[in-house]
Amino acid sequence: MSNIIETTAPIDINHLKEYFQDKTISFLIDYDKSSLKGEKLLTYLSNLDIPADIKFETEEGMHECLEAYLHSTSLVNIHTLEMLVISLLLKHLSFPQYDEILDFWKERLDSLPTYNLYVVNSEYFKHFAESHEHDDTKSLQGINWVSLLKNVQFYQYYQIADTKNVKFFDSYFNEYMFKGKNLYEFWANENNTMFLLTWDIAKNAKQVSSEE
Repeated sequence: MSNIIETTAPIDINHLKEYFQDKTISFLIDYDKSSLKGEKLLTYLSNLDIPADIKFETEEGMHECLEAYLHSTSLVNIHTLEMLVISLLLKHLSFPQYDEILDFWKERLDSLPTYNLYVVNSEYFKHFAESHEHDDTKSLQGINWVSLLKNVQFYQYYQIADTKNVKFFDSYFNEYMFKGKNLYEFWANENNTMFLLTWDIAKNAKQVSSEE
């Protein structure tokens, strides 16, 4: 059971001491009352690497933080921001000012089914994935597209995703670019039915092949 401390950022040192003595504690940051805002706040929370969420008292504060999040190079786990972006991707919310950066996110997210084929235990699937156009960008802008992958709500996105312009992102798919982790650590999770189903199909196909 989590004990939530409502606070501002930077977080009082005494609250941080409480957390290090009791790891069930998490923090709820009041954005509008904090002195750290935007990218500075996200970098701060990324460096601390503690369980935290953000609440907003004003729409202005929400938009300021959301814009920073969409462009950020700091990997964070902020549930409220993840849900806002998922709502934008699913068209439950409409903020046209974010369309350009969301297209940047979609280019990566639309290509993850290609990654899904690349990592299952099948040479045929792997070669098919590698047959797509390659892109070796190492840009960390908008890095939190990987933070969406743990949320079961996100996978509704693939019902409306663009499958025409998928790419094979060499660096994202192969390197440890996400705070020392690779993409597989984010993609292979219990909420990702696409991964689970494809993995099971490949596993069964390999088993049948070995029995023949």
